[in-house]
Amino acid sequence: MTAAHPVYVCTGDAADGQRLVTGLRTFGLRARGFASCSVLANAARAQAPAAIVADWNEAAAAHLAGLPGAPCLVARVPQTDLNLALTASEAGVDAVLDPGLPVGVLRDLVWTLLNAGAPTIALVTDRGDDDALAERLEEAGGKVRVLRVGDALLGELVASAPELVLLRTGIARRLARLIEQTPGLAGAEVRPVGDTPALTLVQRAAALGRRRAVAALAARHDLASGGLPPAPAAVAAASLRERAAAVGEVPAVIALDTDEATLAAGLDLLRARLPALAATVVLGERTAAALTAADEAALARQVRAVREAAGAELPGLRVGHAVIDGALPLPETLFSGADDGGNAQGPVDRALERRIRRALEDDALRLVYQPISSLSGHPGSFFEVFVRLADGGGDALPADFVRTVREGGHAPALDRGVLERALEVLATHDTDGPTLFVKLFPESLEDPELTAWLGERMEAHGVAPARLVLQLSHPTLCARRERSQAAMQALRRLGCRLAVEHYDDSLEPAEQTLQGPAFDFLKLSHRLTDELVQHPERVERVREIARSAADRDIRTIACLVQDAANLSVLWQAGVAYIQGYFMQAPEAIFASAPQEGA
Repeated sequence: MTAAHPVYVCTGDAADGQRLVTGLRTFGLRARGFASCSVLANAARAQAPAAIVADWNEAAAAHLAGLPGAPCLVARVPQTDLNLALTASEAGVDAVLDPGLPVGVLRDLVWTLLNAGAPTIALVTDRGDDDALAERLEEAGGKVRVLRVGDALLGELVASAPELVLLRTGIARRLARLIEQTPGLAGAEVRPVGDTPALTLVQRAAALGRRRAVAALAARHDLASGGLPPAPAAVAAASLRERAAAVGEVPAVIALDTDEATLAAGLDLLRARLPALAATVVLGERTAAALTAADEAALARQVRAVREAAGAELPGLRVGHAVIDGALPLPETLFSGADDGGNAQGPVDRALERRIRRALEDDALRLVYQPISSLSGHPGSFFEVFVRLADGGGDALPADFVRTVREGGHAPALDRGVLERALEVLATHDTDGPTLFVKLFPESLEDPELTAWLGERMEAHGVAPARLVLQLSHPTLCARRERSQAAMQALRRLGCRLAVEHYDDSLEPAEQTLQGPAFDFLKLSHRLTDELVQHPERVERVREIARSAADRDIRTIACLVQDAANLSVLWQAGVAYIQGYFMQAPEAIFASAPQEGA
């Protein structure tokens, strides 16, 4: 069984099951959800899965035993239910996992099980007619080594590290006791050769190998986040350097400067954007990172993919990378400089910070606008507002200054500056004029005076609140749920419309987001909607999200649309609006007085 075979998921809670299926699909696994273990078992007999993830109970035990193909089996059992965990273990499952752990841990666990490799079997004999048995074991999928009884036997056994030792010798009982007492062989099962079919022996050895792999995974993982903690990460880095050197690749670490609230989301982003064999690690106290190896061109593409995804899904986070030429680099060195390869800026740029302050003081913000086009005939003229810094030093894009804005404490002031300029534009058009979408920094949600100030400014400009759509990031909503919901309710009472942007169903199911505080637009993450023609498995996810949103009168928007083929699939999936350079780049479509001389 390999990752090409499906992974079947069965949970008692439908929303939880969809979250797991979505998360596993995001990480490249062919996951499929089932409402009951009996239905899952019938499907498994028609198409054998590579692995099964199921909430463990009596029904699971009854229906999942003895399935064809011997799929890997992960039982989800609450950590507080010892009796149920013991029952699952006695049933021969490969791993017992607490349902509260991040989906990234489940992904790593499934990948570990699927890549445990062919089981190693040592056939110990003092006879000369064992070739036929060895051949049958090999045909059944085992990796067999025939060892002769002699003085070198124990050393050869330790070197081969078998999951199963088969004894075909007159001293089998004495030898079994000795092997069990030998350091390095304690994890192997030792049994005499009998009438057990070769396939059964290989399946038993494979199960032992998977349990070893799971134990190793649990020993080295930070289960709260799913990443390797520093000590095992250093070992993994050393191993990566050796493997990369052998094939002429470059070993590297790619990192996100996350905090406690975004660590797990950062690790998930790295898993989704990097090759499946990249190991996610936690450096320092809060840095999400991945160890990877590739040729220089492929490595550059990986760094670029992470930077683009982070900009779209976790805005404001720095991205850094470094070649591993010795020990793992310290987190602070990963973000200490900038280069053409993609490392983010290091310490706060004081010159840039002065420029930002001057732009805010002198009203030197330049706004550009990108249209949001309807695919479903909805009336209206929608534009998203983007900001540029223009003070004689040339335009600076958000990617150049967002981190400095946030770390310098200027985010609320910048938001107010952009809102003021947007209101000036709206005031120059009648009620049938444009509707403007304006992003809010997470820090503005903590501003207790924002709502009152905005209400006063809209009244002063004579702008109807519904012509302003305020955008809040979905990762921010998840990380700061209580404060975000309070801010959304206050802005909604003001009469403004709201949009949740960068929506990603791997963070939480659509139903959970849609059932929260009321909003009007759902802007889908680029990771969901990009290259749907090449990734048809995502189309149904997008269709389900669009349908659920439409049922609540919430309109979906796909951003960063790049070509006509993807546009066509989005339309067929029921997405209401599209936005991207394929239609039009952000331009100075509207001008208010301070911009005319910019």
